[in-house]
Amino acid sequence: MKKTAESFAAALDADDFETAFSLLDENCIYKIEDQRLSGRSEIIDSYRESSDWGKENLDDLAYSSEVESLSHDEFMIRFFDRIRFREKYHTYWCRQKLLFNLVGKICSIEHLEDSQQRKLLDDFFRENGLLRR
Repeated sequence: MKKTAESFAAALDADDFETAFSLLDENCIYKIEDQRLSGRSEIIDSYRESSDWGKENLDDLAYSSEVESLSHDEFMIRFFDRIRFREKYHTYWCRQKLLFNLVGKICSIEHLEDSQQRKLLDDFFRENGLLRR
């Protein structure tokens, strides 16, 4: 299952939403902040909207990730977003915990926000006049 977690992370890093979609259980749940998204389409739409916003509003955006095993069916992905707006750079990271079902599909994703990382990102956006949706 670690290879699937790595494939999921790599697919999101590459904006390969079709591959990411194929790795999710049809009833997957994504918990992010105060939201709970249900189903592959709603989850992938959320990832796509975030990436689209970055491409439309930033001058450069590069994604990378690393995957850590927590147990045989749980994995932690740390996503890194290196962003540039004009001549200013910022690197943001967050974690997402994946849980797999018995057939090897991702059935749960939990977004784990680091409050300091969020504050630094929000400050970067505010200082540069960028408004997030």
